Amino acid sequence: MQIDFDPEDHQNAPRAPAGFAVRRKFVPVCWSGAGWHPGFSVPVSWKARIGPGPHRHPYDEIQFIREGRGIWTVDGKTFEGGAGDIFVIKAGEVHSFKAIGDTPLVQLDVHLSPKFIQENL
Repeated sequence: MQIDFDPEDHQNAPRAPAGFAVRRKFVPVCWSGAGWHPGFSVPVSWKARIGPGPHRHPYDEIQFIREGRGIWTVDGKTFEGGAGDIFVIKAGEVHSFKAIGDTPLVQLDVHLSPKFIQENL
């Protein structure tokens, strides 16, 4: 299943799965070392022991971990992360993650695309 929506179209954005909170605040541009690019950021909070299943995007995603701890699997490699970590997930890499412990995993996910596109696997 592929999810594809315009971040400006809040009314038609997909519903969040159980345990997931999206604060619908999108930033229309993102900075990288090469300059400004179309993109947006999504502040999210995952309840303990919850997270998205395997999926991928046709663009890079940067995850800034603000609070809590989680376990990630990216292209078959599994690792833990927590507050202060920054993960760059390259276009096409299959990834999933979930909060671990008793506190929520709070992160800011930056999608380097003018549209949110996600293929759930």
